[in-house]
Amino acid sequence: MKLPWRERAEPRPVLAMLVVGSARSWLRLRILEEPRLERWRGVAGTDWMALVGAELPWVEGAEWFGAEEAAPALLLPTLYDPGVHPSLVQQAVLGNKIEGGGPFLVSPLHGIVPLGAALPLCRERL
Repeated sequence: MKLPWRERAEPRPVLAMLVVGSARSWLRLRILEEPRLERWRGVAGTDWMALVGAELPWVEGAEWFGAEEAAPALLLPTLYDPGVHPSLVQQAVLGNKIEGGGPFLVSPLHGIVPLGAALPLCRERL
């Protein structure tokens, strides 16, 4: 789903992050340094990883996402709004029956990322 995006006047509070490519390795190393991994939930693919939770670790190249009241099944970029009403974006995403289930990150750079399979982090699965 290709959307136009526009900057927000005020950033959304951060609730999730997405890293792709080499940033995934940096995030993994950063996570392993943390004493309380269980405060975050995560899901990963071949070359990406998404985390959900409070006080997420900073990693260069990460995309940051927050909640949108008009589209509760989506997490949208903290600094950008879609060029159409978020509820219409949500209808389109939910209508596509994306494998993995929601909520969904909607990234201007990487498309739609399902978070339904996100699990609490543990060192054994990293």
